[in-house]
Amino acid sequence: IVYPNPTTDFINIKDNKYYNEAKVYDTSAKLVLNQNIKKNKIDVKSLPKGIYYLELIGKEKAVVKFIKD
Repeated sequence: IVYPNPTTDFINIKDNKYYNEAKVYDTSAKLVLNQNIKKNKIDVKSLPKGIYYLELIGKEKAVVKFIKD
């Protein structure tokens, strides 16, 4: 559903028909990023390296773990 993983700059959402908002949480469940999804991309350049959880919100919800290099 999301790629590339690990990533450095952007996360792409494959075949996005359901999601319009993205929330990113660190491993301590702290919200570190909240943005609207534009062109099926989420900008994660500002995040430090680490493991994160991406919550996709819209008509449906999904949570995906990703690594930021």
